[in-house]
Parts: sequence; C-alpha cells; structure tokens
Amino acid sequence: ERGAEERRRKEEGAKGAEEERRRAVIAEEAEASAKHGWERKMEEERKKHIEQHIRMAKEEAEARARAVEERAKADMLEFKKREMEASQVMEAARNRMMEEAKRRQEEAAEQARKMAAFGKGRWGGKSLEDLTREQEQQKADEMQGFKEAEWRKAQEEEERLREVRERAAYGGGRDPSVHGAGAGDAAHQRKSREEKERRMEEERRVEMFREREMAAQMAEEEARMRREEMQSEMEAELESKKNMWKMEDEERRR
Repeated sequence: ERGAEERRRKEEGAKGAEEERRRAVIAEEAEASAKHGWERKMEEERKKHIEQHIRMAKEEAEARARAVEERAKADMLEFKKREMEASQVMEAARNRMMEEAKRRQEEAAEQARKMAAFGKGRWGGKSLEDLTREQEQQKADEMQGFKEAEWRKAQEEEERLREVRERAAYGGGRDPSVHGAGAGDAAHQRKSREEKERRMEEERRVEMFREREMAAQMAEEEARMRREEMQSEMEAELESKKNMWKMEDEERRR
C-alpha cells in the first residue's frame, strides 16, 4: 500500500509538472503572439504616419506651387497693365509730335504762299521749291525719329531747326518793309518760348514713360526672384523630408 501510494504521488507530481510545462509553453506562445501582434500594429501605425506625412507634404507643396503661380499671374497682369499704359503714353506723345510736325509744315507752307502772293519768290535766299523740299525732308527725318523712338535725337533735331529759324529770322530772310522791324522779333520770341515749353513737356512725358518702364521691369524681376526663392525652398524642404524618411526606413530595418 505504501508503494502504491508513493507511485500515485509520483504520477501526480509528473502530471503536475507536465501541466506546468504545458501552461508555460502556452503562456510563452501567447506572449510571443501578443508581441508579434503589437509589433505588427506599431509597424502599421508607423506606415500610416509616414503616408500621412507624405500626403501632407505633397498637399503643402501643391498649395505653395499654386500660390506662386497665382502671384506670378498677378505680377504678369500688373506688368502687362503697366506696359499698356506706357505704350499708350508713347502713342499719345508720338501722335502729338506728329501733329506738331504737321502743323509746323502747314505753317511753313502758308508762310511761303503768303510770301509768293507778295511777290517774294525767295525767302532767306531759298526758292519756294527749296523750302518745300526742306519741309518734306524735315517731315521724313521726324518720322524716322518717331519709328526708332530716339527721343534725344528728336530733341537735337528740334534744337537744330530752331537755330535755322533764328538764322533765317535775323539773317536777312525777313523783309522789315513787309513784316515790320519789331513784329518779327516778338513773333520769334513767342515761338521760341512755346517751343521751349513744348520740349520741356515732352521731356517730362518721356521721363514718366521711362520711370513706368523701369517700375515694370523691377516688378517682373521681383516676381521672378520670388518664384525662384519659393522653388528653392520647396526643393530644400522636400529633400529634408526625403532624408528623414530614409533615416526612418534604416532604423526600421535595423
């Protein structure tokens, strides 16, 4: 009986040890499964986090690109507006100068007709044909100056014509018996004064046009620099995020 009791206790002890081992294995497997599930969950969370960062970076880059494009369009519209205004100013100045040249030509032709009516076939030692030819040449020179937009050359031409008129007025071209001694001087002074005022007005318009053109060029340059700066910032930020993602991938692999 004692031997049977001893065997029974040994069998129960062996069964208990086996049960403990089985429970330990089950617990270890459960712990490993839980750990694996936690790691898998963390990996999924990390992937979601990275994808979210990538999506946010793309959206931010697209938003910045749209903002840069909108600013560039606004700057271009402003530049075109200023360019149109400058073109209108140039066109108005050109029209005024053409009208002035036409008026001077008509005045010269009228003066020549009056002198021909008085029997003066020559004016300042020149015939009516020579005077007409000079006026046509003057008109051609002025039109060429308008096409080339050489404002300084046009002003020099005006100065030269004024000197020619002065020489014609004081060099025996006017007959005191017909025009009067004082009438020619007063008319010449008045025309000289009007000519000077007109030249000053044209110079102011030209200066205003140049200022507007310079402002338009500066606005275009500023817009270009801003676009380049935004582009460089976006590229630098994207490169930084790529490096960060690369480091995270290396850390996960380790």
